[in-house]
Formats: sequence, C-alpha cells, structure tokens
Amino acid sequence: MKAFGFSEYGDPSVFQEIEKDIKDPKPDQVQIENMAFGINPYDVLLRQGQFKGGRELKFPFVPGNDLVGKVVKISENVKTFKVGDYVINYRPSGAYGEFVNASADKVVAKPATLSFLDAASLPTPGIAAYNAWHHFATITDDAVIGVVGATGLVGSLLVQLAKSLGHHVIGAASAKNADYAKWIGVDEFLAYDEAYDADRFDAQADVVFNATLGGHDNGLSDEIVKSNGQIILIANLDYPVKTDGVKVNHVDPTKGYSNLEALEFWTKLSATWGVSLRVENNLSFTLTDVIKAHELVEAHHSGKTVIQIEKRKRSSF
Repeated sequence: MKAFGFSEYGDPSVFQEIEKDIKDPKPDQVQIENMAFGINPYDVLLRQGQFKGGRELKFPFVPGNDLVGKVVKISENVKTFKVGDYVINYRPSGAYGEFVNASADKVVAKPATLSFLDAASLPTPGIAAYNAWHHFATITDDAVIGVVGATGLVGSLLVQLAKSLGHHVIGAASAKNADYAKWIGVDEFLAYDEAYDADRFDAQADVVFNATLGGHDNGLSDEIVKSNGQIILIANLDYPVKTDGVKVNHVDPTKGYSNLEALEFWTKLSATWGVSLRVENNLSFTLTDVIKAHELVEAHHSGKTVIQIEKRKRSSF
C-alpha cells in the first residue's frame, strides 16, 4: 500500500512516498480502508522535530492520528463491527496511509449525520474539547460560557457543545469569522481585531475556554471572565490573571481519559443535535498535496485541512 512519511526532521519537503505491506489485523483489531484523514498542528510539530526529546520516532515515520474509512477485514474476536461499516479512528500514528489496522476499542461508527470530511477532522479537536468541558471545567446549568477562539476546530466544538446544553455563549474570533460564529450558535460575538466594548463584555462569563492557537489572547479571557470564575486553557502556558478569584486550569492531554468515550459523545451529539466542523481545504492523496497541507497548517491557515483518498466521487463527501 501507499503511505506518506518522512525519514528525517525538517520542512514539509522531507515527506516521501513509502510503500508498506498490508498486515492482517491482530485478534482484537479491524482493518480499515482509509477514505480521508485530517492534518493536525501536532503532525507539523512532529515533522519539525519539536518532540524528539520526548518522543523518539522510528524512521521512516508515517504520521496521522485522525481518519475515517471503511472496515474491510475483522478478526474473529471482534463482534462490534462488520465488514462494510464506516468508522472513525483515533490512533497514535499511521493515518497517512491507504490501510490501517486498529483496535476495535479505538474505533467508533461514523453516524450518517456527520460528513466524511467532518468525520476525518473530528478526533483530535473533539477529544480536546470534550476533555476541556467534562474534566477540567465545573459548569452549572445557568453558566454563561465564553469561548475565545470560537471559530477554530476546538473552539467551534465547545460552542456547539454549550449550545446543545442550553448555555448562553459569548464567542470571540476575528471579525471575518463573525458569520460562521453566529451560524454555529454564538449568542454574542466579540471581534478581537476590532475595538473592545468593555461595557458589553467585561466580566460577563462564568467559564471561559481559551481555545486560541498557543493560548495567546492578550488577556481577553481575563477581561470577559467574572470574578471567581474559571479560565480553561487548551494550550499549556502560563496565564496571569488580574480578576479576583479566577481559577485557571490547563487541559492536560496526558491524564489518560478515555478517547473512545469522547468520540462516542460527539457521534451521539451529531446524531441528536448536529455537529459541524470547518473544513477549508480538501486535498488529494498525493505527495504534492501532503506537502501543501503541511505548508497550510504551518502557516496557520484557517479551518481544517483534510486529505481525501480518492476511491469515489468527491460529491459523495
């Protein structure tokens, strides 16, 4: 099978086409024919060598955590899926390939309500948003929720989660994303590249999720949080606050919470409430487009970038 990976750290040009054997699934695994996979900032950092002190890669390394595909083979011990099922898989690596084997307990059924491109985009931001809400925040039924970075992948999922539970949401993003923010349910929109309206937004949110890239919001989360409220940081950085009594929690991805539980939550919410992710770039399964995808993510291009493995017409996605 064809896959894309790298044998050295560097810029996107280090990617190369790799030919790999297709191994039979182990007793607890299913084999998935990959249809599409999402490109994450984590992939970029791995390729750059940012984690080589803590995660040693075996070269050639095929990255990729998030994919959607079709089950084509199952081991005799797996009873939860059958050949032909469409599934979502979150995995430690290997999504940049035509086939993967995955433990059945790391796979969820793709609901018909979630498009294939959205499904390929869901796992990593979905797990981060789910953990931020359920494991790092304390939220009362009447809490006003602030989301800084409301139109990014994690932020937009937090907005939709909050709205599904009936919360009033203040969403902050750049002015060009105002229409999208309102479309996903933001009640009050704050453009952080326009003049700040202190009378309207100061100390208005009980819980603020800072879902901006790198967590750098120039103190905006601190401005809109109430006294004795909470700021939940997706990024791991020091965040000084001036507001009295505010508790700052950092989402720790190493805590060992259930990824399957998070994915099952989102697939259920998709089927009952509806979930949308913002896919900006739908590229092809070629070396040129994998390199382009990394260039887009590295340049902090807005929206999700997905590589589609062309097995069917694009209109079906």
